Amino acid sequence: LGRYFMQLDADDWLNEDCLAKLVETLDDAPPEVGFCYGDTQYHGKLNQRYQPPPFRVNDFWRGFASLYPVLYRREAFEAGCRYRGILEIDGKKVGCLDYDFALQLIHFMRWDGIALPGHLVLNYSYADGMNSLVENPDLLTAFRALWGSSLKVQKL
Repeated sequence: LGRYFMQLDADDWLNEDCLAKLVETLDDAPPEVGFCYGDTQYHGKLNQRYQPPPFRVNDFWRGFASLYPVLYRREAFEAGCRYRGILEIDGKKVGCLDYDFALQLIHFMRWDGIALPGHLVLNYSYADGMNSLVENPDLLTAFRALWGSSLKVQKL
């Protein structure tokens, strides 16, 4: 495992030269900054570019869930943070794995993040996934049971 890692799905593709900027950002950041992220261009059902605001922990706990795509420090895995398929709805394990992973980094690692607005990192085929958290009350209930009832997810 290298210094950093990034999770991508089959419906994602990285923008040209985006990793160099993300790596440079983390290389220059203090150790309490454990991840960085940039803009996402959505394609399909939602055809727009999303530019995330600066990272603030309180915003994230209120439901600012769109940090994806993120470059992480490998120390997260060394500390035991994992992508978990632990949410269960009607007997089926479901995901939002990247959001759960980010919550682990914030809660257990006490890391901050850095947003790179204006830096396109990822193209994403918008269909389901984390976006369904704001549209699926069962998924939201499962997340609140896992992370606490104060979690309030809002639309982007």
